[in-house]
Amino acid sequence: MSGLSITLLSNVKIFRLHLRVEFTIALFAALVIYVYIWHMNPGYEQRMAGDAPDFANYGGISASRSIIRAMLISGALAGLAGAVEVLGVYYHFVTSFSAATEFDGIIVGLLGLLHPLGVVLAGIFLGGLRAGAIVGLQIQSGVPRELGGLLIAITILILANERFFKEIMKKIVDYLIHLTNRSPNIN
Repeated sequence: MSGLSITLLSNVKIFRLHLRVEFTIALFAALVIYVYIWHMNPGYEQRMAGDAPDFANYGGISASRSIIRAMLISGALAGLAGAVEVLGVYYHFVTSFSAATEFDGIIVGLLGLLHPLGVVLAGIFLGGLRAGAIVGLQIQSGVPRELGGLLIAITILILANERFFKEIMKKIVDYLIHLTNRSPNIN
């Protein structure tokens, strides 16, 4: 598959974007999951069982059934992603095709704040960062590609510790407000 090439502003040739079939399959899967989670009753049960299992049980929603359903859906999506990777990129089975991307799904889910639209944007961000680290940093600039991994790790740490950073920033702002509100000591 050579992919679909879309050229925007073809006269000036500022931006060229290559969209492959795999990308459109991923976008379609994200759209299906969005409709399922936010516009269907089983999706509401999924969200309710995940956010407040006791409340879901009180409302008659089986949390264990929702958990099993979530595992089946995520397993199907993981199988689809693996099939797309093997059949669309390598064209044959490769035993170590996911050597560097074992936890990318968790990273993308955290960066996307567990929302389908956020996951799409986070996946594009992470993919661009990984590809940029290999092509832009290592090959063109001679900078080790591990710097891209470092940027990903710092992003994850900041997002995972959002509450911690909010508290620190609140203390800094409160301290600065306290300093500015102090009246000068005139004797």
